[in-house]
Amino acid sequence: MKNIHCNPTPLRQKFIEYLTLNRKAERTVHCYVSFIHSLAKFYKRSPELLGADDIKHWLHHLIAERKQAPSTVNLAINAVRSFYGGLLQWDIEPILRQVQRPRRPALVPRPDSMAEVEKLLTVGTRTTCVPAPSSVASMAAGCVFPKPPTFGSPTWMAHVIVCWFLMPKADASAIRF
Repeated sequence: MKNIHCNPTPLRQKFIEYLTLNRKAERTVHCYVSFIHSLAKFYKRSPELLGADDIKHWLHHLIAERKQAPSTVNLAINAVRSFYGGLLQWDIEPILRQVQRPRRPALVPRPDSMAEVEKLLTVGTRTTCVPAPSSVASMAAGCVFPKPPTFGSPTWMAHVIVCWFLMPKADASAIRF
């Protein structure tokens, strides 16, 4: 990480002190200061001389041109909010409301193969699975666990996770311990 404390400008020093007094973690301080430095470098001016349109354009640049990840853009928005809204006491919220916060794309669960589900269900126990038709949910529905796994054990977690995700709500009663 680049040392942000090396020859800081008075405004950067004030921002670091502001974030530190607000109990921000060291990495958060570094990240926020780096984003504001990047904003100033983008326009080749002090960030206190920038206007609302400049800030929106820079955020658009991060999203559309640099194609930054949603978490990165959200950090940049938080840095702008802390710098302009917190340190400089500007009314920044109307500007930030115009920028839609990006969301992380939802992860679609990868369906397990029959062998993977059976392996999960049989890890460390004497579990027997009798698959019904060839669907994973049916396989989980046909499982009989002769000995209840210990609460909190990896085996217990595997049973809970597999059964909860793979079982339709109506078939939840089919699991027997």
